[in-house]
Amino acid sequence: MNESVQRLTAHFARPIRFSVRPRGLTRAEQRVMLSDLKERLLRPHLARAGSETVRSRVRGAAEEAASLAWVSPFPLLVLPELVEEKVARAREEAARQERIRRRTADWLAWAA
Repeated sequence: MNESVQRLTAHFARPIRFSVRPRGLTRAEQRVMLSDLKERLLRPHLARAGSETVRSRVRGAAEEAASLAWVSPFPLLVLPELVEEKVARAREEAARQERIRRRTADWLAWAA
């Protein structure tokens, strides 16, 4: 053996054990949280809705907002604002539809 070669023994540190934690919520957890948040955001809007027609439109608007939020990278973050925008639009559409109904009611009576 060559005189310049020296044998070394390896000394390893004590093994470190750790558990891996998920870095965020799973999609299933997000889906449940999104549904709960949608229901909480929807309650005050349904309480203010006068007729069943408006309630139906408000529910539809909240469902649409939840669907749009779900495809975003941060659904729980964007849902509240989307619900507000969609519900406001649904209320405007319901009011417009009611104005049209009132305006054309005598037309229907005349046509019959």
